[in-house]
Amino acid sequence: VIGIALERGDIPSLDRPFLQYFGDRDLSRVDPRLKRATIDDVLTMRTGIEWHEQDRPLDQTNTTVQLEASEDWIGFTLSQPMDADPGSKWAYNSGGSQLLSGIIKSATGRFIDEYAAEHLFRPLGIRDWHWKKTPTGHPDTEGGLYLSAEEIAKIGYLYLREGEWAGSRILPAGWVERATARHAKGVAATWDYGYQWWIDDEGFWASGYGGQTIVVLPERDLVFVSQIWIDESSGN
Repeated sequence: VIGIALERGDIPSLDRPFLQYFGDRDLSRVDPRLKRATIDDVLTMRTGIEWHEQDRPLDQTNTTVQLEASEDWIGFTLSQPMDADPGSKWAYNSGGSQLLSGIIKSATGRFIDEYAAEHLFRPLGIRDWHWKKTPTGHPDTEGGLYLSAEEIAKIGYLYLREGEWAGSRILPAGWVERATARHAKGVAATWDYGYQWWIDDEGFWASGYGGQTIVVLPERDLVFVSQIWIDESSGN
């Protein structure tokens, strides 16, 4: 959706400071370093915001658990301290993914579910979907979109075909290459990270809460989807 907004001119550039999309909020206490963070930094999870998600159990010490217990997920994320300069450190940050919901709302005047319904879901023929809302009414972009396996596969296939669907261009030319480039290297095991995609030598994949996965293997001309449920709170 960010790529579509870029193509349509709703977002002029990914290199602009992302805080310009939150000018309606009190940012007086924000670390000055965060003012240099761009949309590109948000997409690649390199804003420099201190975030403890993968290095903590799913309890009250986990920043994402704290976020989901808050009344304002975007405000919570923006209030967190910094532990690095933007672009210098990768940290898995679901709050950053939630910021994308606010960026789309500010840039387009529409919530991301409404914008996606017109410009992404409808062209792909995705009709049956649900997007959970946060307490402030923003769609949950850190883990709240529900799709069937077939509909998830359509998104993977869109990326397999370089952003084209049934002869029509849905994503900007060059977007797939940019989104699946190795922006952050060696962030987990042998994996690198792009624009919310995990990258390795075989291809790229997106991993949703509970074990939902899209895998795209371009050299094999293959999209693989798994829909399982792992109770991450219990480890089962």
